[in-house]
Amino acid sequence: MTAINFENEIFIVDQCVNFNKELIKNEPSKNQFLFILGFLYYRKKINLPEAFDYFERFKNEAIDKKYDYLLKRVNTYYAVQ
Repeated sequence: MTAINFENEIFIVDQCVNFNKELIKNEPSKNQFLFILGFLYYRKKINLPEAFDYFERFKNEAIDKKYDYLLKRVNTYYAVQ
């Protein structure tokens, strides 16, 4: 999904961002939404400051072991910048 551009991609990515922002408001304990937002800003919107804001929030709040894989992924994005 990250390398493919498709019709109406910008519109759909914006919808995904808005959807996940609402989810994190309604379910703040589900930190995966912070990762998703960071990923969308990083890969699709190419907005690194916004991406890293969400990634930092994710790193600070995702303390459960179930997030270990996503935490590793976040660290690879920092290494690439």
